Amino acid sequence: MAGKKTGSVAAWFEIPAGDFERAVAFYEKAFATKLVREKIGPMELAIFPHDPDVASGCVVKVRTTCRARTVAWSTSRRRAI
Repeated sequence: MAGKKTGSVAAWFEIPAGDFERAVAFYEKAFATKLVREKIGPMELAIFPHDPDVASGCVVKVRTTCRARTVAWSTSRRRAI
């Protein structure tokens, strides 16, 4: 597929954070951007700026005693990997 734009391999990512405010401040400073805070049910998120043609994601507030995993979604295979 030389020359054909196929898009990102990963479409969405989630970064678990026990210290949510600290993590959000870190990523905002590291990438010189503003994350949008959202609350969806019991979940607190800070969403990175996004564009339909590139991967994006968010920081997710988790309990510090919780072991979290990052799940990647493959748009080419349409399944979690």
